Amino acid sequence: MSDKSQVMFKKIQDDEKSRKLAMLAQNKAEVIIWEKGQKSRHHFNASYFDKLKTSILVNNISDEDYSFKNPLISFEMAGVAYFGKVKFEQVKEGYVVKCTQDIFKSER
Repeated sequence: MSDKSQVMFKKIQDDEKSRKLAMLAQNKAEVIIWEKGQKSRHHFNASYFDKLKTSILVNNISDEDYSFKNPLISFEMAGVAYFGKVKFEQVKEGYVVKCTQDIFKSER
């Protein structure tokens, strides 16, 4: 008897990662960033995708400034949840989220 509630994580390939990040920016979709090990989640909207740097520009909804040592990202597309480790830095236009590490999707 198998447990259907078990969640499996599957690494997505670089070309799929680029497509998903481009779609996030195109749709001005929400991404969630948080510090590894912390409960507090921070919501941002994607606004631009830089394919060469595998990064997205995000803007926060509040005026709060953010800094993360070990940031994680999550977002959802078409009912599928994605997450991964990222680098996060403040720039003049908002924040840059560098997605050069592996991104995973969760499957049931």
